[in-house]
Amino acid sequence: MHYKLKIIIYLVFVYSIGKSQNITSADSSLCDSIKRKPEKYEGKATYYSPSEFQISFTKIYYKNKPSTYILLQAKGTAPAVINSVSILLENNEQLHFPKEKIDAEPGFGKNWNYSVFIVLSQTEITKLAKHSIKNYKLNSHEETLTLSDQKLVKGYLNCMMHK
Repeated sequence: MHYKLKIIIYLVFVYSIGKSQNITSADSSLCDSIKRKPEKYEGKATYYSPSEFQISFTKIYYKNKPSTYILLQAKGTAPAVINSVSILLENNEQLHFPKEKIDAEPGFGKNWNYSVFIVLSQTEITKLAKHSIKNYKLNSHEETLTLSDQKLVKGYLNCMMHK
């Protein structure tokens, strides 16, 4: 009986080590996709997350001081009238950015492309790193992320935090 217990503990240990290695390697490949832009000016470094989604992150170090930005993009059929940005997190908490300027450009046909580049506070970064973005709204133009995209976007931000 004592021997069987040791085997079970050993198997659980081996399983948990293997599982954590898979998570680590997945995070590692995700973090490898964060790119650093070479800068000509001393004291400046810029990192970018992939822009395959309508959300991406940029982190700029200037004189060793970091600033982290989020780029949100959406599509709609009417030009933007007011500047209002809201992000809904998986825990149903909302982040509001009422004074951010939303850029609107004509898209194909009658469509418009909207984008906003927001500098994030440390509090906002912490919330976004802890809770996935479920949905966001630029004016009245709403975008919803799939569960897999939520995990990727959150993963990119967590990788960016370590750059």
